Formats: sequence, C-alpha cells, structure tokens
Amino acid sequence: MLFALILAAIFSLILAFYLHVQVATYRNLKAQEDYQTAQLMVTVASKQFPNGEGFLQFRQGIVEMTNGKVKVVLADGSKFDF
Repeated sequence: MLFALILAAIFSLILAFYLHVQVATYRNLKAQEDYQTAQLMVTVASKQFPNGEGFLQFRQGIVEMTNGKVKVVLADGSKFDF
C-alpha cells in the first residue's frame, strides 16, 4: 500500500513537471509568433509609408508610425514598440 502511494506521488510530480514545461513552451512559442507577426506588419507598413508617418490596419492588428517610432497593437491585445 505504501509502495503504491509513493509511486502515485512520484508519477504526479513527474506529470506536474511535464505539464509545466509544456505550458511554458506554448507561451514562449506564442510570444515568438506575436513578435514575428508584429515585425512583419512593421515591414509592410514601412514600405507603404516611406516617410515614416502613417496608420495601417491589418486583420492581425494595427500599426501606427509617428516621428520614426512605430507602435503595433495586435488583435489579441499584445503591444510592441519598434
């Protein structure tokens, strides 16, 4: 009985660690994907507005260029400054 309890405790610790790693990996990949999307939106907007001033809306979010500063707000609420 004690042996089964110890095995169950060890298994639950391993499972908790595995799930923690999976969640952290997903969050990291999501952050990287959001950053890549924002960079791509800035690239397109900078080609659209070579003078560095403008406002462009995509399905994924909004790019606002003013005085050489670029702000990106994605549809999910993520914000980036370039």
